[in-house]
Amino acid sequence: MSGLGEKLFVRFLQIVYTLIVATVMIFLRLKHGPKLLETKKRTTPPKCLEGWNSRYLKLKNVRLHYVQTGEDSKPLMLMIHGFPEFWYSWRFQLREFQDDYRCVAIDQRGYNLSDKPMGVEFYTAELLVNDVKEVIEALGYEKAVVVGHDWGALVAWKLAISYPELVDRLVILNAPHPTAFMKVISTNFKQFRNSWYLFFFQTRILPEMCCTTFDYKKLMLSLFLCTTTGTFSTANLQRLPPVKPRTLIIWGTGDTALVPECAKNSLKYCEDGEVKYVEGASHWVQQDEPKIVNRHIREFLEQRG
Repeated sequence: MSGLGEKLFVRFLQIVYTLIVATVMIFLRLKHGPKLLETKKRTTPPKCLEGWNSRYLKLKNVRLHYVQTGEDSKPLMLMIHGFPEFWYSWRFQLREFQDDYRCVAIDQRGYNLSDKPMGVEFYTAELLVNDVKEVIEALGYEKAVVVGHDWGALVAWKLAISYPELVDRLVILNAPHPTAFMKVISTNFKQFRNSWYLFFFQTRILPEMCCTTFDYKKLMLSLFLCTTTGTFSTANLQRLPPVKPRTLIIWGTGDTALVPECAKNSLKYCEDGEVKYVEGASHWVQQDEPKIVNRHIREFLEQRG
């Protein structure tokens, strides 16, 4: 399919899914009235967020919040959350690896306590990758063990591709290599069907409205990526070089958004990679099965070479 054909196809699917969701939203509004989009103002954080070492880091263009465990003198393990999460999704790993690493779990720009620039142009993949690059350098390191999940894993993939010298080891949780994903979505109907939200999220305003319905109770449970149309065109993805850092992919087989084939195909784009499947775990694998995930990560990091 040509570049123009791809854009037209994506735009067509965007319109179709937007109309479907808009119809559902209109029905819900008629049924539930104004309370559909009412949200409560929360001024007190939940108890589970108390007692952590909370810090801030001023980068070139944004200030990011992060939570740290472990001593500043230890090797850096940098954790990047996905959507719609924040640093707390790494709580089990922050505790597990604090004796061996300086564990840093950031809030990406736009999330939680980090800066939230207005405008989609401030959330390109390049800017998100550059944020992570700046974090590693600002903390005083030449490289780090980089761990990413979901959207954060996409940032981690791109960091390893663009700046392999910054990545000592790469750990990916339930997020395929970008090229592998595009190949799977074009050949696997189940993955194509599951990825409807990628097209819907190209639309402005309505996705945000959906997330806030019933005081965020109906927040969508998964999002792999949210980009401007054309970012992952075939032409762009064919130019991606192989991932050089040693890579571990951990995959929960119960993921309802991403098929396990994505993990297997991602290895084709790694110079040195392996996959560990966690049977029955959902997309949120590091929270579903933290002991299994932590064991896989530790064994991977203890390998020589």
